[in-house]
Amino acid sequence: MTADGFTSPFATYLWKDVGSAIAEDLATYTEGVRLIPSDDLTVLSTMLKWTMTCYQGTLIDYKDENEVKNLYVIAPVLHAVGQLVPGLSVDVNENVDGIHVDCHAYFDFVIKSGNRKVCVVQAKGEIFNNAVVQALLGCEVVAHRDDCHEVYAVVTNAQKWIFLRSLDENVSIDEFNTLTFLADGGANLAEMALVTGKLYSMLAPSK
Repeated sequence: MTADGFTSPFATYLWKDVGSAIAEDLATYTEGVRLIPSDDLTVLSTMLKWTMTCYQGTLIDYKDENEVKNLYVIAPVLHAVGQLVPGLSVDVNENVDGIHVDCHAYFDFVIKSGNRKVCVVQAKGEIFNNAVVQALLGCEVVAHRDDCHEVYAVVTNAQKWIFLRSLDENVSIDEFNTLTFLADGGANLAEMALVTGKLYSMLAPSK
């Protein structure tokens, strides 16, 4: 709780402040892969190429102050997977107030599939780990608010994709996932299959 009596927005917490404490509790894991159909992968590839072409290949420019443009790469990836999951819904720009946790959460997207939630944070600027802090604290807010034992998160700047899971407050990270864009604006198909496959596994694990 802050001195003025209001809950603290977690965006004020930076990796340099809490990173060492978080790193001690982070375990590594490898998210499962459930491949999306090849036809859907082809459609996604085309959509991303159109997007990159319209922005003259400069969409992924992290020195550009208008980093919100990167959401136009992130969103089609989420949609390509989400349309495969019956009953799925997506909320945008969601604020969540903590109940037992003195902070509030903000997510660019919250994907809901049954009782499962995947919270998505766009990483901005050069300090990628600040977005990881944002996602982890946000997951804690959601877990306490909804009294759920499983919360998942994705942190991405459209090229780098980190998958996080919190199971009974045990947090794990899968951080080495890349989506490379080629000179013609298209994405590397193998990398795209892996990223979408991990997101699909998060939302609808294979039985």
